[in-house]
Amino acid sequence: MAVDDRQHDGGGVYSGTLYQTRGPAFSAVPFSPAAVTATAVGSGNLTFSDANNGTFAYVVNGFTQTKAITRQVFRTPGTVCQ
Repeated sequence: MAVDDRQHDGGGVYSGTLYQTRGPAFSAVPFSPAAVTATAVGSGNLTFSDANNGTFAYVVNGFTQTKAITRQVFRTPGTVCQ
């Protein structure tokens, strides 16, 4: 899935159209960009409640889902988003 038209509401919400992509493997030799297609399949929202937590809510092909998301800290202290 890919999102290319994301919108930010000025707060902690980002939204956009979700696309399903198809085509050759990125490692294909030669890689043919002309063989890549993208089809709009739904929409999604990323809503952040704080710097470490949020939700990903989406509708894809008529199915609705909401998932909790949590930041993965690979090294302490974690970086601070400004």
